[in-house]
Amino acid sequence: FQDCLIGLRETTCAEGVQKMGAVVAAPVTAIIECFGTCLGGCLGVCCCQLAKSGNLHGAKASRFMLMWLQVLGVLLALLLSNTAGQWLPQTCDKLGAIGLGSVGICDCVCHSCTSSVPDTCSKQLVYRAEASTAAVFVALLAMAVSGCADGAAKFYCVAKFMAVLLLLFVSLFLPNQIFHDFGIVAVACSAIFLVMQSVLLIDFGYTWNETWRKQAFQSRREAVAWRQKAWQVAILLSAAACIIGSIVVSIVLYGNSHDGGTKAVIVSAMVLSFALLLLGITDLVEVGILPSGVMMAYTAWLLCSVVSALPSWAELSLSAVTILALAVGAAGFGDKEASSTTIGDEPLADAEGGGERQPAARSEEASQGVSSAESKNFAIQCILHISAALYVAYSLAPTSANISKLTYGVRVTATFVSLGLFGWTMVAPLVLKNRQF
Repeated sequence: FQDCLIGLRETTCAEGVQKMGAVVAAPVTAIIECFGTCLGGCLGVCCCQLAKSGNLHGAKASRFMLMWLQVLGVLLALLLSNTAGQWLPQTCDKLGAIGLGSVGICDCVCHSCTSSVPDTCSKQLVYRAEASTAAVFVALLAMAVSGCADGAAKFYCVAKFMAVLLLLFVSLFLPNQIFHDFGIVAVACSAIFLVMQSVLLIDFGYTWNETWRKQAFQSRREAVAWRQKAWQVAILLSAAACIIGSIVVSIVLYGNSHDGGTKAVIVSAMVLSFALLLLGITDLVEVGILPSGVMMAYTAWLLCSVVSALPSWAELSLSAVTILALAVGAAGFGDKEASSTTIGDEPLADAEGGGERQPAARSEEASQGVSSAESKNFAIQCILHISAALYVAYSLAPTSANISKLTYGVRVTATFVSLGLFGWTMVAPLVLKNRQF
């Protein structure tokens, strides 16, 4: 009986302690649940409000918004691929506890290998980041061609950046085969970006030549002979540096190539670029030696990419300059009033032509929303940024052996298409005499 009495007292004390603990814990639990509910609701509201912010004014702001979207995609690709070993295996282990250890990106993790995150995972992460960025550009392009260019270009800027992050998160759970196929498409479509890059380089060469020639003519009008001669010498030295550099690079590439087809490509490209150089300095087109020298240098650059002699950082550096030039609106990729390419002695449009009339025209268009010309330019910008995202995906991800032949063909095609475009800029004023260039 005494033992039963002692047990009854212990049970009563334990129940009292539990009741007291419940009394103390109930308010705390209620506060935590209330705080969590409020925080979750506030977080959702804040995200919605944040997504609606970031309205832009002007076509230039829209172009820079596209540029920063591209930068975000590149930074995500670099960050995720270079730090995959620090977070991917642990994340996949935790997903494996709930039966999702081989879903999506986790399927390429090898726990029994020396490195649990092989190059395949890094390549897959690059493809996922760039595919998410390209998907946002595709959506903006679809809106632009569907009559919603005003909203695509100027409204909900923050939502576009949030969309890249959301799509990237979702892509981590999608099969790897999808992004393997995306990598093949990226290789095939990288030629579009290279051709666009050549257009900007051609425009740069013409603008460079026209600017220095104007300085020489101005010095001649002011009867300052030494200054005129200095500008002319500067033009010749710059062109000579481009020409000699391209020839030296081509000779080195030819000597290091062991494939007869590659040697034929190198010789053909340099002979064609030299022929365009000779055509440019004749009285027939009078383009000048400097634009031809710039094109020869870019041809040598493309030949380096053909034989895979360029590191990724070199390709990305020129790509960054190209994307920045797109944001600025170079080569006619900006507003409809923007200056365009110079062909021969006369520019397509004066760099600052119509200065008194442009501000009024732009302010009138801004009050009416996006004009048809701005809508077209925004759509073109989206297409170019899609090709840039594909090119970056190709440049950052290691190329497998079964894609190397496709890469080689794409680069060779881009080289000769770029030379063809430069040749067309020379002969276009002669062929289309009724058009104003």
